[in-house]
Amino acid sequence: MILVGVAIMVLYNSFNSGLLIFSPAQVDFLFPLPVPRRTVLLIKLIKDYLKYAAYIVGIGVMLAPAVLTLLNPR
Repeated sequence: MILVGVAIMVLYNSFNSGLLIFSPAQVDFLFPLPVPRRTVLLIKLIKDYLKYAAYIVGIGVMLAPAVLTLLNPR
């Protein structure tokens, strides 16, 4: 239950954290590239969502022993 709450919180924050905000240095470096802007944005989004997925998996791995212990008392 706690893991689900943490996952929801991380996903909610990822949508409200301004994922598509680029720093001025990123704008100067990325957008003159011969790559379409859509591709640059897609790569940035994928990178950020993979980071959040890693956070969720890491928290799950850390909390799994405690949750299993609570669900399976001896």
